Amino acid sequence: MKKLIAGLALQLAGGFAGALNHQSELTVSGTGRNLVSVSLDNSPFMNYGTTVDFSAIEPGYHYMVVYKREPVYHGHSYNYKKFMDKVVYNGYIEIPAASRVTGITDNYDRLAISVQPLYAGPNHFYNNDCINTVYTPVPACMSAAAFAELKNVIANRSFDSSKLQVAKQAIASNPVSSAQLADLMDMLTFESEKLELAEAGYSSVMDRQNFFLVNNSFTFESSISELEHFIRNNS
Repeated sequence: MKKLIAGLALQLAGGFAGALNHQSELTVSGTGRNLVSVSLDNSPFMNYGTTVDFSAIEPGYHYMVVYKREPVYHGHSYNYKKFMDKVVYNGYIEIPAASRVTGITDNYDRLAISVQPLYAGPNHFYNNDCINTVYTPVPACMSAAAFAELKNVIANRSFDSSKLQVAKQAIASNPVSSAQLADLMDMLTFESEKLELAEAGYSSVMDRQNFFLVNNSFTFESSISELEHFIRNNS
């Protein structure tokens, strides 16, 4: 009887410890044949794999960088012997207490996040059906190294038209900050082409609240008015 009571007490203690444990879990996965590598709170990047797992994470905001490795698309098919690495997410992520956080990269270089409670109630049984939030974090802007390379490519072009073409091509597939867009505009000579780049970049900037920074790159007030008109018609 004493052994039985001691065993029950031990189970209850373990149950209370589990209920009071606020640590969470994080899983980041790729889709299809895509692989992922993750750094959490500036930890070394994990080896590429279909899934990367973290356990015993304290609740709160954590700095996370997610790389996706995908096969190179050539012609009309993928070459599974050559791969391209892309930054899918670079920023902070909120980890709620006692939760299982799952991130899945998609084919559009986005990271979809779902959050499930690890404990459904006092008996702390995992609830597979409860998903309380799903959202898509905004991708990070171009890294300093990648942006420096882009500026170097643009600087090597002889004509403004070629510089504009390269800049538009880059921002069409890479999110940029308003400051980075203004920096690219400063590399152009003609006002009309600066305006064209600003209009093209409006949909690519990740911090539209700071888009006013591009106005510093204009020489004429009329360009600012034209850009404002463009934004009103495209918002």
